[in-house]
Amino acid sequence: MASMWCSRSLARELRPRKALPFLRHSSTATTSSTPVPPTPTDSPAASSPPADPTISPPAPAGPRPPRQPPQFPPTEARRALPASSAYSTTTTTAADSSSAPSVFSASLWASQQRAPAHALAAFAARLSLKPIRPALIEQACTHPSFLTKSEGKANGALALLGNDLLGQAASEFVHLKWPHLPLNTIKAAVSALVGPKTCAAVAREWGGASVLRWQREPRTPDAPVQDRTLHEDAMASLARGIVGLVYQEKGLPAALSFIQTFFLSRSLDLRLLLKFEDPIKVLAATTRKFGREPVVSRLMKETGRYSMSPVFVVGVYSGTTKLGEGFGSSIKMAEHRAATNALHHLYLTSPYPTSTPTLPISTLFSSPTSSSSSKPAYQGPELGHAEVAYMSAGRSRKAVGGRGEKYWAGGAQKSEEGAVVEGV
Repeated sequence: MASMWCSRSLARELRPRKALPFLRHSSTATTSSTPVPPTPTDSPAASSPPADPTISPPAPAGPRPPRQPPQFPPTEARRALPASSAYSTTTTTAADSSSAPSVFSASLWASQQRAPAHALAAFAARLSLKPIRPALIEQACTHPSFLTKSEGKANGALALLGNDLLGQAASEFVHLKWPHLPLNTIKAAVSALVGPKTCAAVAREWGGASVLRWQREPRTPDAPVQDRTLHEDAMASLARGIVGLVYQEKGLPAALSFIQTFFLSRSLDLRLLLKFEDPIKVLAATTRKFGREPVVSRLMKETGRYSMSPVFVVGVYSGTTKLGEGFGSSIKMAEHRAATNALHHLYLTSPYPTSTPTLPISTLFSSPTSSSSSKPAYQGPELGHAEVAYMSAGRSRKAVGGRGEKYWAGGAQKSEEGAVVEGV
């Protein structure tokens, strides 16, 4: 079967081919007995203009030189070795032997690549930054460690502006939302809302890792380790730079709305930030400051007093007003938790339990007396009471109230600061 197929293909190749139409026409034209005289338009001298003797004919095009491939690794992606490195005397690139020894850093090269246009467009759409130019958005996403002053603009100034706006807005929000908080707790709450870790987390939620440009290693090879840039710091600068960019391009109201949407609306449990070394003493000093009756601890419920796992429920009262309640495996633990619960009720009382307060910074560039504005005039809220100065600086060890001996008499126990624990 194979031999038959080979013989057929060989016969097909040896078969004479028919002349193509243009070949047949040219053959008949050349063999004709009556020659056709050429027309004046067919002559090459008549069809082309006379050559200028002053112009030299173009040189014949020679072979083009081969295209040089781009150098890899690029020079900007090489990390210089420190002088104390063991490879500093042997590692030298062939492209630049006169320079300091360096090695190729894949992470450095990857971080230096510009963000694609579609990534910037998607990032701007997620944050509603459409009217802002993409060049400014790219600048807000560029950490100062990535560029020098001669290479371009980074987000240093925008991040500084955004950090100031975030701190001002968060401080006013915490003061208005919880007016009775102590000073140390206010500082901790502001850091929890707009601190570096929170800004980095918000930037990651935005998808900023795809558009961030930064460089971990410093420019100088012998720089200390402290000069290195952490990824968390770069992400935090991105969030602050975007806030500063919104304020620069859209104004203060848009920036405050942006901060409220992405920062101040995050859930925050302030009970974890309120720490008291001795809440019973703090509660006794607080009631004395407000002119209330002395604190009395009352045993409300108990079970399994003589078992392995007893439970006591204690309430703290000022007169007939119940201030707080707590439980524990001992009366002292229950009294401690009840005083802590009473202080939480005091410090975490908010005049805006479900609404958002109007920040005073929103009236910075607006006139409250203008009649053209549809919004009512701004009225500042009442300030909270000053905190109790007991151990506020951490150096005062003065006891508040007398210290009496613990004793049981008729179902009552005298606590350390003079309050009475009444038994049931």
